[in-house]
Amino acid sequence: MMTWGNEWNTAFDLVVFIRLENEMSLARHRKLNIERYRDGLLNNEKIKENSRLFLEWLINMKIQFIRALT
Repeated sequence: MMTWGNEWNTAFDLVVFIRLENEMSLARHRKLNIERYRDGLLNNEKIKENSRLFLEWLINMKIQFIRALT
């Protein structure tokens, strides 16, 4: 189970979680990667692989987070 730690219980009066659908979130991150790395995504295998691995990690983290909330 995911926990935020006891300090979060008193740190804020209100916490708001904003959740985007996975496809919207991934589209946003893909766009940011394209803006950040531009030609590197086409020409540099390391950048391309790191981008793919990051998006894969992001999906897995979102899945774990959603499971922890349910």
